Amino acid sequence: MKYSHLLLILFSFLQCEFPILSTKSDFDPNYENVKLKIAKPKPNHKKHLVAILAVNSGTETTDFIVPYSVLKRSEAFDVVSLSTEQGIIKMMPALQIQTEKTFEEFDNSNPEGADIIIVPAMHDSEDKKLIQWIKEQKNKSAMVLSICEGARVLANAGILKDQIATTHWYAYSDLQKQNPDTKWTQNFRYVQSENIISTSGVSASIPVSLALVESVKGKEVAENLAIELNVKNFSSQHDGKKFQLDWGYKFLVVKNTLAFWKHETIGIKIKEDVDELGLAIVSDAYSRTYRSNAISISDKEFIISKNGLKIISDSKLEQKVDLILSEKFLNQGENTLKESLLNIENRYGKRTAAFVALQLEYPYE
Repeated sequence: MKYSHLLLILFSFLQCEFPILSTKSDFDPNYENVKLKIAKPKPNHKKHLVAILAVNSGTETTDFIVPYSVLKRSEAFDVVSLSTEQGIIKMMPALQIQTEKTFEEFDNSNPEGADIIIVPAMHDSEDKKLIQWIKEQKNKSAMVLSICEGARVLANAGILKDQIATTHWYAYSDLQKQNPDTKWTQNFRYVQSENIISTSGVSASIPVSLALVESVKGKEVAENLAIELNVKNFSSQHDGKKFQLDWGYKFLVVKNTLAFWKHETIGIKIKEDVDELGLAIVSDAYSRTYRSNAISISDKEFIISKNGLKIISDSKLEQKVDLILSEKFLNQGENTLKESLLNIENRYGKRTAAFVALQLEYPYE
């Protein structure tokens, strides 16, 4: 949300207006938890082949890296990272990576297509190559899963018509207006409609990934992985009406942005086998404060993470940063986010920490 919505937030603040938010709420604590239903792998696939997508110009950090990390850890899927073009992927709001293959390379080696494709929020939700490839995979019977505002991409691909879907709270009203033929629901972390799954905000990437594991390997395997990741609950239930942008947050964005002399660079040391899930969460959170941005630091040009992701280092120089975070800070699963928010609160104030949590659609008191 950070870069794409900053101007809108500032503009609406100056105009004394709020972004239009839906007041409709279908949340009910007694709603039955959504249990994902995944078809069997294609005949020549020993496991479900999962393709996680990126566009080089900008792909949301946690939306992409978390499902990659969780599904790889589970060993229940064959996971491949894909991009529209060769070269470095600029993640939003932090980090740089390089995928294993381009769409074209994947098609050459897997003409039958993927079993599941995962679509994060993208800088360009109308990228023609991306949209065309998603349509082709859908025609090859792939299940399509959008994370957060990845639902914009699915809507632009025309595959949400007459389907039930959800998205990030900030985009909900906008997508509802633009796509009235989609049945939008705001109060689930993830929903399934036929062979399309969509999630709410960024933090839903962990529970939906665990729900995928449960659908393939069963409840016990998923719960054991949840314990490993310090996740207490990965159900679909979610009170989406709690997440709204108010005057206080608007003022905070302006204040933090304009106080440029207080802006900081947070350095995160990375080395071979770094926990990419923790790295994504920490760098994402610190880069949403409007007081700081996170960069990766390594003596190497790139490293290969714990589960095989190629991460390009941002800098070799620690002298350029205001705070160094060690790798030990990254190995706490979902607790990494809780710890990051607490540290942000101690450094920049509780209101800033709460605003970071709001952007991630994560409950924070």
